[in-house]
Amino acid sequence: MVPVAGAAAPGAASAVRGTAAPSAEALVPGTGTGTATPAPGTGTGGTGRATTAAAALPASACLSVSPSGAVSEAVSGAGAGAGDTAPGRGRVSVLFPHQIHDLTELTALAALVRDGAADRLWLGQSLAVESHHALAWLAGAGYRVPVGLSVALTALRHPYDAAAQARSLALLTGHAPVIGYGAGRPGFVRALHGHPYERPAAAVAEYLGAVRALLHGDPAAHRPELFPLGADLPAAPAAPLPELAAGVLRPGMAKAAARTADTAVGWMTPAPYVRDVLIPALDEGARTACRPRPRMVTVTHAAVARRGRSPLILAQRGAAAHLAAPHYAAMLRRAGLAVDASDPVAGARELVEEGVFLYGDPAELADRIRDCFAAGVDEVVLNPAGTAWTHGFAAALDDLRDITEALGTPHG
Repeated sequence: MVPVAGAAAPGAASAVRGTAAPSAEALVPGTGTGTATPAPGTGTGGTGRATTAAAALPASACLSVSPSGAVSEAVSGAGAGAGDTAPGRGRVSVLFPHQIHDLTELTALAALVRDGAADRLWLGQSLAVESHHALAWLAGAGYRVPVGLSVALTALRHPYDAAAQARSLALLTGHAPVIGYGAGRPGFVRALHGHPYERPAAAVAEYLGAVRALLHGDPAAHRPELFPLGADLPAAPAAPLPELAAGVLRPGMAKAAARTADTAVGWMTPAPYVRDVLIPALDEGARTACRPRPRMVTVTHAAVARRGRSPLILAQRGAAAHLAAPHYAAMLRRAGLAVDASDPVAGARELVEEGVFLYGDPAELADRIRDCFAAGVDEVVLNPAGTAWTHGFAAALDDLRDITEALGTPHG
């Protein structure tokens, strides 16, 4: 569901299916990604190779000393975590393309994951049936599949509640959920809290750090400026550790996210832009924090070319809300596209012509997705919003089945 908040990256789904809906981002505007996200599952950093002397380590290594005095090495830039697929093979996941109203539709998409056609089911921030609640309902209905949120809006809940919700999903699904967080638009934050975040990127990074400290049972490790922690989470049965993600559109947010996130989630981020701008920024932030680079997840609009379809109309219906958002337009311009927030129709045409909106036969789309992996993307999340809002959910489901079949799923 492309989240309730808007569309795209932190996307939100349209409140009324079949009409171009504002993204979760739009509602909550302002965050860098969309609905957000999955993968690693662990919260921090490196795997450690024991070594006897710091001098033997590469200059890029970060050192830590265990209670026994052993020195271990954690080299940033790995980007891999528990549950990742084998080297050289990326994950392919699916996004529920609108606000959640019909749980039958949601279960149909979850079945793709259950049956091995996709790696993870992603939702955006839904404010109809709330996203965490919808995923919990799925687990209770027998669909205990890997899930992700991109993105949950930080203005809606304190980090303590966010940590409790994330852990609940891990307990209910039996998988490490990928939970992405984003600031939302300044106006939305102001409406809920009386003022916007002064530095949204720093606010999201601190929020992630607070959630991580709670999940790891160490709230004293959190150094609060905006989000104080005064209590531990109570003990719970063992469960996979949630993977924490941040919506990322621009290099500043990428650097901030790399300090505390397991995963970065982009929305409509072109593959060359991910390769040349976002991943170097993630590497820089990770080196600064002496931790592995977060996994890179990209939410990508995709539709199969069929008789009677217009890629321009599909792109308009699926991406108009994000194209009208200044921060998305700025990201796309930085990536070399001629996009202006005042003209989302022209922006949609640019997405199609530049191949950011994936359109073609399933084999062509599979090759384009592989290009994303070659650019450094670890997980591609297919967003069928254009098809769903133009031709209906059943048509969108057919598109996803055909694309994943062409990719040779299952993916592991």
